[in-house]
Amino acid sequence: MIDANPRLSIEEVSALKSALEGEAGEDEDVGQPDDDPDDPDRRVASDLKVERNLHGYLEILEFLFRLSGRELDHDRMESDPFSEMSMDAILTRDRRSAGRTATLLPWDMMRAMTAAARFVATYSQYIISTFRDLRSFDQERVKSFETPSSSRLMPKGGTRVLPLWNRGGSDDRPENTILLDEAVRHLLAACAILIAGFAARRDIGVRSAHYGCLAEKENGLLFMSIYIGKTDKDRVDIPVPAILKTVVQTLEEISADTREAKGTKWLFEVAFDLNKLNRLVSSRFHQTIDAFLKFAGAAPPEGQDSWNLSIHMLRRGYGIWYFYGLTGGSTDALSMMYRHNDPNMTRIYFTMALPGEINRLKSELDVRLRSSVANRTKEDQDWIDSAYDRLSYLKSHQQAFDEPRCEIFVEKMLGLWKGTESVIGVGGKALYNDVQAIAERAMASIRIGSRANDPGALQTPLLQRFFDYAKTHFLEPVLGTNMWCAANPHDPQHRANAECLKLKGRGNAPWKKDGRPEDLMPDFDFACNRVCVGCRFGAAFNDGQRALQEEVEEHRRAAGDAATASLKHEGELLLAELEAVITRAGPVSKGGNI
Repeated sequence: MIDANPRLSIEEVSALKSALEGEAGEDEDVGQPDDDPDDPDRRVASDLKVERNLHGYLEILEFLFRLSGRELDHDRMESDPFSEMSMDAILTRDRRSAGRTATLLPWDMMRAMTAAARFVATYSQYIISTFRDLRSFDQERVKSFETPSSSRLMPKGGTRVLPLWNRGGSDDRPENTILLDEAVRHLLAACAILIAGFAARRDIGVRSAHYGCLAEKENGLLFMSIYIGKTDKDRVDIPVPAILKTVVQTLEEISADTREAKGTKWLFEVAFDLNKLNRLVSSRFHQTIDAFLKFAGAAPPEGQDSWNLSIHMLRRGYGIWYFYGLTGGSTDALSMMYRHNDPNMTRIYFTMALPGEINRLKSELDVRLRSSVANRTKEDQDWIDSAYDRLSYLKSHQQAFDEPRCEIFVEKMLGLWKGTESVIGVGGKALYNDVQAIAERAMASIRIGSRANDPGALQTPLLQRFFDYAKTHFLEPVLGTNMWCAANPHDPQHRANAECLKLKGRGNAPWKKDGRPEDLMPDFDFACNRVCVGCRFGAAFNDGQRALQEEVEEHRRAAGDAATASLKHEGELLLAELEAVITRAGPVSKGGNI
């Protein structure tokens, strides 16, 4: 209501808000006394909220306890709230299942970014011109109308933008039109999608876009100055593509008079009225992005009623695209954007180093916490406080990596079950067999536990079983190839049988003790399509199979065009070896047998 009527005063807005809250409170249903408290359908709303947000509440409780030993001068917590039961145990017992984690998959992310880019390219100048029409006529205190110069900018067959902030109490609106405030919100949302998608930053980083934030270096590379909130806590130059020139220029034009009136540089601030600078067009991206994508006609991801897209999902989607979606490509860009020195660091850090460090830190904390508070020295308490901070940081980073890994894994399993995805390779065949076995167990549970012969009843238990499987098994892309690796880096037997590590071992002299640590995971520097498809842990899905066939054709052309008989012979041997490896790798039969 406030957005629909921007000319309301602050007092009127407060009165409306109070009135609405009062009406809502009178009608709120908090349950009847004779309701069954154990019936989940009759629980009061506050209980359900606690179950959903229990983790956050417990973290606050833990933080207050730690502060009690340091900064708090009064109202201290005298006893450890988790002395008898750990936070993890309480969450396992009481937290409500949150369902499937919202992860933006590569193809859906590209659809959202394409819709945003198309909207900015076709509508930005039309919206800005209409916006200027409104500003001009509003200053003259006459009713605004669309000028011929603005109307000519409307995309052919597109939606007309009415140069009005609202239409008062009237519900009638000409067909195929939108109001200016809605158009501006769509434009801000589209620009935010492109900045978040290409710069891989959080909400605070996107909002930090300011006048003059783009700079072109001497080598032609374009950099955007963006605030990094968690680590640098400062503006950092991030490499971005040239399309963001148009995005930033659009934001600079539409925010120009607001920035001048307020004396600020922020690009996502657009005032309804320059005489009331505290009233800005909404840029709550978690609300406006969905409305924009619906207007743009971008259908939500498969199986969802709406996009429910946030800036953080776009940031995470950037890494998912490079790590999981850009098979066969280089990960140098990902290393640069995430400020890593080594393209393999992300996988090594999260797959091996991070879980090990978390377990080690937990063990040390358990030992130190066994001593009573009274017997702890200041040094012990300081170490415990810093260890808690470090543990919280590590857990959040591990969760950020593990969730999309499981999501992608489950997508692959669902594809195999539905028949939309195929797989070859020994590791792929084992995965296919596991998928069929999981599906059979899920169907058996439905037949036993349900009287209704409902095909849709299988979806929920099957997804849950797939997620449980993904959490305890590995399936990750092999960087720089089109293959996937099912080797468990924690299993010494897997490491001993990985073909890439066998190749690596040929270059090591076993009689020399050079002090190198044992390989704790497959080494992708020694991996390629041919090596992985012949490995017992290798899996090639549809795109990998296409890449293998292209490689076969390349070898065939190279052998046919060889300059000498010797090179021709060598080329034919390599071709025969590759074809033999692919033949042994698959495909899987319909019955799931190898």
